[in-house]
Amino acid sequence: MSDYRVRDMIFNLFKKAQDKLSDDELKNISMIACDEAKGSVSNLKTTVEGIASLIANDSNHNPVDASGAFIDDKNIHRLLYSIASQLEFVLTLQELECEADMNLFIRSSKP
Repeated sequence: MSDYRVRDMIFNLFKKAQDKLSDDELKNISMIACDEAKGSVSNLKTTVEGIASLIANDSNHNPVDASGAFIDDKNIHRLLYSIASQLEFVLTLQELECEADMNLFIRSSKP
């Protein structure tokens, strides 16, 4: 399933349920989405740093001593698609957090 279909599914479900969710449920959605986004960004940062270290290490050695992880460009596009997919997931979580927070704000603004 593509990232966009997953994102659309999450938002369609949220839109249908938002009026039936309690304030506590909206707060939980917001909090969980925020925590998951932070964790995902932290994991992605660690992954990208590890990749950067491999590339830096390989560039400092002759090809025989290099790990070879990124010498072959046949797999680099998969890595970049994976990183893009992780970023799309984080964006979805952040948007879900904003939607939940906006619903809470609107509810609290009503007399």
